[in-house]
Amino acid sequence: NGLNIRKEMAIMASSKICSIIGPCTGMMHLANGIYLELFNNKRRPKQQIPLLIVYCGSGLDVKNYHPRYWWQGAMVKCIACTKKDNLIVVKELYEMPLDIDDFHANYLPVSYIMPNHIMTFFNK
Repeated sequence: NGLNIRKEMAIMASSKICSIIGPCTGMMHLANGIYLELFNNKRRPKQQIPLLIVYCGSGLDVKNYHPRYWWQGAMVKCIACTKKDNLIVVKELYEMPLDIDDFHANYLPVSYIMPNHIMTFFNK
């Protein structure tokens, strides 16, 4: 059934929220917009903005997808996974290659991101 969009926005904007975490979807863009508006209009100080984490990956059908196009300059911390020495390594947006083909060739699908990968960003 789900909530309607206004109720979801109200929940996201609540001062009780300490983090919003999700895949690269419209809901995360909505969360980013809510907190940009609250911060830019001085309705919420930076220290009261929740941790916003979006996770993304390669393998999408969209050939020209790169998280940088969606999350550069956002309040959201964007992460994706790559492999190094058979270990999954989480990278932030600023660490991802600029080239779209390079991103898709070297980054894993979003399904590789597990809760423990996301949890590492709570203490940073």
